[in-house]
Amino acid sequence: MDIPVQHLSVRIPWHDSAWNGRVCSHPRENGSCAFLPRISENKDPDFENEIAGQWIHELAQDRLPPCVAEKVHFMSAHTIERKVKHPYSYNPNNAAFYGHYRETALRYPGYSFSVIPYSWMQKNREDNTSKKAIEFGLRYDPQKEPSLGFENTWVQHIDNQRALLDKFASPIVPNESLVFIYAKNIPFVESTSRVLIGVGYVTEIGSLTEYEYGELLPESFRSTLWERPVFHSIREGYANGFLLPYQDFFTAAAGNPEISVSEYIAFAPSFEEFSYGSEWVSNDSAIECLLLLAEKLKKMASFLLFNDYSGQLEWIDKEISRLWKLRGPYPGLGKVLEGLKVQGGQGIAWEIDHLVRDSEMKVVQNPLDYVRKLFDGDSSFLRLNRYPIVSETVKATYKALSHEEKDFLEMLSRMNLSSGQVNSVIDAKEHEQREYIKNPYLLYEKSRLEEMVFDISIIDKAVFTQGESGLLPVPQYFDISDPLDQRRIRAYGIKILEQACLDGHTLLADEQLVTRFDEQPVKPACNPSLRNLKAVEEFLAGEIQRCTLDQDSSSYYFKLTRMTEIKQKISGFVSKRIRRYINPSIVLDWKGIIDMAIERPDAGLPKWHIEKDLKARSEKAAALEVLSNSKVSVLIGPAGTGKTTLLKVLCDQPFIKSGAVLKLAPTGKARVKMGKDAKTLAQFLIRADRYNPATGRYHLNPKAEQQHYETVIIDESSMLTEEQVAAVLDALTGVERLIFVGDYRQLPPIGAGRPFADIVEYLRSQGKGTAELDVIFRQSENGEIPQQEPDRLDIRLAKWFSDDEIKKNDNDIFKEIAENSSCEWDNIRFVEWQSPQHLRDMIIEVTNSEIRNLLTVEGIETDSDRLNFDFSLGGTKPYENNDWMAFDIESAKKIENWQIISPLRTTGYGTKAVNQIIQDYFRGNTKEKAINPGWQRKMNKPVGDDMIVYGDKVINTRNIRLDKHWHKTYPKNDEALKYIANGEIGIHVGKYGKWGYESPRPLNIAFSSQPGYAYQFQESDFGEGKDLNLELAYTITVHKSQGSGFNTVLFILPNPCPILSRELFYTALTRQESRVVILHQGDFKDYRKYTTGEYSESGRRLTDLFEVPKLKEIKKKYYDSRYVQVSEKGEFMISKSEVIIADKLYHNDIQYVYESAVTDDRGIMIHPDFIVEDKDSGIVYYWEHLGMLTDDGYRSKWQRKKEWYERAGIVEYTTNPQADIQLILTRDKPDGGIDSQEIKEIIDRLFK
Repeated sequence: MDIPVQHLSVRIPWHDSAWNGRVCSHPRENGSCAFLPRISENKDPDFENEIAGQWIHELAQDRLPPCVAEKVHFMSAHTIERKVKHPYSYNPNNAAFYGHYRETALRYPGYSFSVIPYSWMQKNREDNTSKKAIEFGLRYDPQKEPSLGFENTWVQHIDNQRALLDKFASPIVPNESLVFIYAKNIPFVESTSRVLIGVGYVTEIGSLTEYEYGELLPESFRSTLWERPVFHSIREGYANGFLLPYQDFFTAAAGNPEISVSEYIAFAPSFEEFSYGSEWVSNDSAIECLLLLAEKLKKMASFLLFNDYSGQLEWIDKEISRLWKLRGPYPGLGKVLEGLKVQGGQGIAWEIDHLVRDSEMKVVQNPLDYVRKLFDGDSSFLRLNRYPIVSETVKATYKALSHEEKDFLEMLSRMNLSSGQVNSVIDAKEHEQREYIKNPYLLYEKSRLEEMVFDISIIDKAVFTQGESGLLPVPQYFDISDPLDQRRIRAYGIKILEQACLDGHTLLADEQLVTRFDEQPVKPACNPSLRNLKAVEEFLAGEIQRCTLDQDSSSYYFKLTRMTEIKQKISGFVSKRIRRYINPSIVLDWKGIIDMAIERPDAGLPKWHIEKDLKARSEKAAALEVLSNSKVSVLIGPAGTGKTTLLKVLCDQPFIKSGAVLKLAPTGKARVKMGKDAKTLAQFLIRADRYNPATGRYHLNPKAEQQHYETVIIDESSMLTEEQVAAVLDALTGVERLIFVGDYRQLPPIGAGRPFADIVEYLRSQGKGTAELDVIFRQSENGEIPQQEPDRLDIRLAKWFSDDEIKKNDNDIFKEIAENSSCEWDNIRFVEWQSPQHLRDMIIEVTNSEIRNLLTVEGIETDSDRLNFDFSLGGTKPYENNDWMAFDIESAKKIENWQIISPLRTTGYGTKAVNQIIQDYFRGNTKEKAINPGWQRKMNKPVGDDMIVYGDKVINTRNIRLDKHWHKTYPKNDEALKYIANGEIGIHVGKYGKWGYESPRPLNIAFSSQPGYAYQFQESDFGEGKDLNLELAYTITVHKSQGSGFNTVLFILPNPCPILSRELFYTALTRQESRVVILHQGDFKDYRKYTTGEYSESGRRLTDLFEVPKLKEIKKKYYDSRYVQVSEKGEFMISKSEVIIADKLYHNDIQYVYESAVTDDRGIMIHPDFIVEDKDSGIVYYWEHLGMLTDDGYRSKWQRKKEWYERAGIVEYTTNPQADIQLILTRDKPDGGIDSQEIKEIIDRLFK
């Protein structure tokens, strides 16, 4: 079978010096390379630090870093040789097949990749057959595969290996095929999408290397190494290929918060073609990759101003023209033939493609002429005996097709489709086919939220065929020739707005949308103007709505119609129900109910504790009344305020217990906190047919049944997207009370909108349905209550990273921290680090000390770091001279006693690198034993990318159902949930010990959120492409920690870090119950800027759930001023009252300075709200606006500030109007508002 020219994808690890043949300059800072298993298994950061920057080819064999095996040196001119042994030759049980294998020299020539197509080397575990061999008709003999004493899914025999590997290499043609370089992970990018690194020509295909043997007998088993050298054309100067300048970009972007790093990253357009090490890349994907690379190169060029990329862009244009010629007019013909049940359809299409081209590869005949011959029974143009004649039934079926049906099939043939895509539409009803012919972009629009998606670029290339493919013009039925055709505009508009939803925005301002159209990497460009969009508004309306943003400025915004439906579902429910109350109203002794449910403190306790307890009871009683009498309500409060306790009291009331109660939470951990009868949203909505586990999508489904509940409580509501909230509401009927519970100051959800914050803001504006708890009770570790109320600096610090006005009335907390030489308080500790190497030392030291503190309280501390570590994870007893610890299902109860959190997964301070540090230091013995078990294996082999071993703490990163008959628990538990939610934390508990059974050793994972049993897996359940996705969880991201609480938290805080936000700080600083250790890079005061609205992630989210957003563009970013306080000058302020004053001054052309420091002769500093100088009179005014004078803390802080003014002789302007420095005081009204008329009168009096 002659396969047309294919291109090649090659996976490489991240390298900080552009893959130049040297060891990374800063190996410790490279956490991204560890996302490749062959590196994470053997990476030794300490050793690599010693050889940092050295030429790899000059290193001795035993000093080669593991990244050599992953092509890290592909831009080096030097040849590297590595000694390798077959992985099965180490095991004496495999001696019959591999005992004669010897260490083999594998050469990596300069400017080459060692290519392994892993997916091609897989075989069926039951019968040793190969899908690829069957697909391509290869001489592959399953009988030659060895019968090993364990489950094996990799092809082993040399004949079978060569058949597959040679076939893979056969369509990779030197100087015609392109090689696309990609990485699985790079710094500062949290996406799981593959990242394009560069592109060049394949210049040469090397040979396979057979293993060396000791004594080779005729009957001896033989194998080849899978690596094959493939040479490339990329060189310095980039004349024939190039690399994107990521390293230069990251250096230039460091510390620049205005840069959104992900906007500069070229994400590969296809997952399948950029997976499994290496794969074929189609012409369509290659064209799209080149367009993406060009777009990102241009974007970087605007940032890296001193570099010239014109040569690379010219090369891309030339290659795109060449690829259009290679593509041909019908790249999907083979899959369509197979969809019509033509056996070997893809091979037939490839033969036809060869027949219709001349010697210069130009298409000179219409391929459909041969297709018609085929269905007429003439297959003489095919090589003899290659394919069976098309069956009579298939021929009759084709002849019976209508003209429109044949047009539809031709249209599909013009698209580079997969078998799954073809099969999903080939049997569409005739009226649907007519719709697709009339508007082929409907294929994208209708599939975009489904599992089988027709990417818009596939359709675009069929409609706007370029180059030699234009020999056969696009048929008239397409009726699309204008790049700004309304059908194309709508499709790309949908794509842009869907991506905005993934980024958190449910809408885009008109100028934002136009800019994003301009940035689409497509040819011809789809770049409509605002006038164009207005002209096609009626056609867009089916999928996209144009809404008025500001009538005065004639500005608009756009949003998806489906998101408008979601908005209406939520806003309609909330706005209608808030206007009604429970009738008849429930009037009870709410304080008495609280006193009955919560034990009162002993009268002999300190006065502060009793007063604080009374205040907490009072606010709980008030909240209970609101929740009981509201049709819809919110219960707001930070961790430690007793929200869970209050909800239990509510649910225990007879008027609640008499009806059905539904408790929901977005995470498994939050579900457990709510009680045994609670469910995760995904669990509930799967059964309600409003959640698709295959796509992870929550959706409306009016046709599905609704479920009746009188009371519905949703915890951790800040984590919910608009789609999740709407799906829940859509699934319910008969609801008397719906209560959203959470803390809106935390991170907004991953996905569309911030509905909880919007609902809170709306209910507050209505003055109804809002119950808020503010009093935080955190018990000390020893349970004792001190005589004086402890100053929880951790709680105060968290408030600084919120909308709390503590920043106005509290002492400068950053100065307070800086002045404490010990950097430690009872509940918070600050540890400074400078580099990833420094962090490694500090994280081990701090983890040790904090674990010892925890174990001291329990009375089980030992002298061994490793034993202490394992005991802290619930270890039960040491084994074999304390080399490793025993764990059981009960261990899961302790695994969330402490937790390390970090903003990112990548880089030297990300979760990947820190998990490896922790595992290597504390669990190295166990890991070594799992890799090299000695004479008898007693524990599972390491599994997954993270090399997870017995006793490791893990986190599940994907919702997964375990309800098939082969899914088991240990011990058997009929009440098991049979479901693991994204974010649930567990521990690997075996099976440990001798294993003499025929079935594979089970691998059991016990989760803290599902006590009493473990889920049973096999080692083969782990790996790329598998449903199960577990990672080490000693360190998790701040996002993953949301919804969970831990006794002690270690918060790694890098600087710079592009994803830091005010909400991220707040979320991280509210995860601990007793203590938090902040490991900060550099001076902690440098993080003060994140307390401002400028770094508010919620403030940057654009939504219109209850009202039109109030957008302000500041430093090229849009903010919704409903959620951050921003003046007309673009200054971020603390209170709304300050914004009103600032804007009044601004509109009167009066210059002012906001929150500027003033120091007296004692060196004591204050920050007046405003300093205003009247240049005519020379008088300087300090303007203070007083807000929360009813608050004791605020009032006392103002008193101290007032005393500062009095000592400095600064009095109100009404007292001494002749003074050079005078004080202006304004106050909030009793209802919390500001008297705008008073502000105007002051300005008129003093400055006009």
